[in-house]
Amino acid sequence: MQTFQRSNWLVLLLAAAAPLLAAGQLQAQSYSFTTLAGPPGTTSTALGGIDGNQIVGTSSAGGFIYNTTTSSYTSIATPGFSDGISGNYVVGNYPGGQTGQLEGFVYNVSTSTYITLNDPSASPPSFEQPYETLAYGVSGNLVVGNYPDAASGLTLGFIYDISSSSYTTLADPLSAGFTKATGVDSDYVVGEYLSSLQGEPVGGPTNTVGFLYDMSTSSYTTLNDPLGVDGTFPTGVSGNEVIGFYADAANAFHGFIYDISTATFTTVDNPAANETEFDAGTLPYGISGDTFVGNYYVTPATSQAFIAVPTPEPSSLVLLGLGAIGLGAAAIRRGRQKQAASM
Repeated sequence: MQTFQRSNWLVLLLAAAAPLLAAGQLQAQSYSFTTLAGPPGTTSTALGGIDGNQIVGTSSAGGFIYNTTTSSYTSIATPGFSDGISGNYVVGNYPGGQTGQLEGFVYNVSTSTYITLNDPSASPPSFEQPYETLAYGVSGNLVVGNYPDAASGLTLGFIYDISSSSYTTLADPLSAGFTKATGVDSDYVVGEYLSSLQGEPVGGPTNTVGFLYDMSTSSYTTLNDPLGVDGTFPTGVSGNEVIGFYADAANAFHGFIYDISTATFTTVDNPAANETEFDAGTLPYGISGDTFVGNYYVTPATSQAFIAVPTPEPSSLVLLGLGAIGLGAAAIRRGRQKQAASM
């Protein structure tokens, strides 16, 4: 009778722990979203990128860095919109040039100075060309973006090395003439290309496909979220995870995480976002480790900044479940030892 009771107890312990173990798997892609109001006294906030505990963004008062550890804002004198951050570097774009086109910049936080990017292959400034060399992502000394190529008339991506002031051209072989690099880390570059210059609208999201570029092999992998019937837009990469968004049939935007190791997409939507209206939804722009940032839209004209972190921690749930089993097993052993001593 005692043996049956002990076995039954172990079964109950396993049954109790099973939901915890399963939760570690089922909630591995569950995230907690926190709205970031922006610097005090500002009326609008857009986040561009994240590096560790530093988030860069732009508000109605200008550029800022938000420290997630101290929950504090620091103003930075960037010349325009800030799109990415890595260590002391912030990259983005500002209206400048001889005819007011958008130009990319690299801002040094420690010296409060910036340089303007100018790919030597870019078309010269003109009223017909709305942008020059644009920057969207940075990791260490590497900056990525796109530029209008003077020789071909195409839009090409680039990798700029800050330490050597050198440019490397990126052109997805499947592109119909437009390649845009948006995110970078030590191994990969992500971005988007147009699969066709035909359609309505020309160059619209219907023709937009994502790509993953492996710098070690100089090879491209197409990223096409199966739910993104109206376009897939990768925006950042960190380790084996790519962050971005896709557009559904109603042209509403949804966030996604792509796992490079398993080649799988997972939708990550802010529950406060409007995911049914045209041009509304969740738009992640940067990722660092397991944390990603971006903006969500309640209406196409009303947005809020957000920070998303995994919750609950899958490892904690698994450890809790294993701990429960361990405690139960230890109790059974003690019971057996006590029974043996009394015999």
